[in-house]
Amino acid sequence: MIAIIINTSGNVGKSNLSRGLYQFLNDEKAIIELETHNSSSVGFKGVNVIKFEGSNTRDMFTSMMTYDNVIVDCGASVVDSFLNEIIKTPEVLGMVDYYIIPTVSDTKQSNDTLKTLTILNSLGVDPNIIKVVFNRVKSDIQSEFTPIIKAMQKLNIEVDPQLVIKNYEVLENLERMKLLTGDLIEVDTDYRTLAREKAKEGDMKASKEASDKLFTQMLAKSYHQNLQQVFTTISES
Repeated sequence: MIAIIINTSGNVGKSNLSRGLYQFLNDEKAIIELETHNSSSVGFKGVNVIKFEGSNTRDMFTSMMTYDNVIVDCGASVVDSFLNEIIKTPEVLGMVDYYIIPTVSDTKQSNDTLKTLTILNSLGVDPNIIKVVFNRVKSDIQSEFTPIIKAMQKLNIEVDPQLVIKNYEVLENLERMKLLTGDLIEVDTDYRTLAREKAKEGDMKASKEASDKLFTQMLAKSYHQNLQQVFTTISES
């Protein structure tokens, strides 16, 4: 799979989604980051990250061919230069399996999402490989993302109710711990027992760390299932 996660807006969850989907890919995989600043997957346990400056997209295309599975995390600050390179080399469009657009319901991000959809349409991207992921959903997408849904319908882009990620509090903890959801829910460590043992030993710092991981582990389970649902929906489409 070669997927490009893109939006002309920041703060829509591109890097979180990149990491979330990455863990479900088979071996020989990488996240390619096109960004000069902001969130990064560098330092996360078990994540193979290759970073490029926004204007260095030709080398990025070469790296895409090195791996069986690649997720390109295209930062908002370099979207224009990235798309300009695609315009110069339109054959690249045929290399990409999915253009994944995470979006949130805030006005600015919604407007930028509409811009992103329009640009991809103007480039001739097949609407069947454009996947809009509705992020930080509080209740339902019909009421929260009305302008985006209307635009998608006009552009013949499927509105898939399975491509929804709810609003999870666990993200901040995962970012701080540099862990993927799978890293937490698949471990055998009994953090509850560990926290108690460390407290009895007087090591309150270690006890707090174990309690923190237990709390994050519990929160991560539903988020992990949600991410897996999104991954399966995209990969089987």
